[in-house]
Amino acid sequence: MIVRHPNWTFAEELLSQVASGSRGFDVDEIGGLTTDSWVPFPIDDRDPAIVSEELVEYCVPRVAGMLVVVTFLSFRAEVGPFFVDARHLGEFSTTYPETYDDALVAGDTFVLSPTSGRLVVVHHDGLIATVQGRPSDALGHAPGRPV
Repeated sequence: MIVRHPNWTFAEELLSQVASGSRGFDVDEIGGLTTDSWVPFPIDDRDPAIVSEELVEYCVPRVAGMLVVVTFLSFRAEVGPFFVDARHLGEFSTTYPETYDDALVAGDTFVLSPTSGRLVVVHHDGLIATVQGRPSDALGHAPGRPV
């Protein structure tokens, strides 16, 4: 029997609301993500703190409201997906390594913003993509309303 963190079902429901056709937080299961979606985002042989900072810089103009952040460690039953206010994404990225003893971008990483209807995906091969989907107010922020 596979044990999953209890927040997975909710996170996956949000994902499917935003990125129609998505079946899970796996690059092969994201609706709207194509080979043309990807642009270079070097991660190998780089300081993980710099990679995390660049991810935050990339995300800031694209996301808003409460975010669902899925990292390599999220797939452990005791960890699960993270729910982070977009205004605190930078703080989350700087405290993550000391809290979890791992880099924020240690594999495929997902930043889902139901408010903006966007999903940012970092691929472990050093690529990044943004999927523009449908905004959702499932986390209490009406689409288009300032947060």
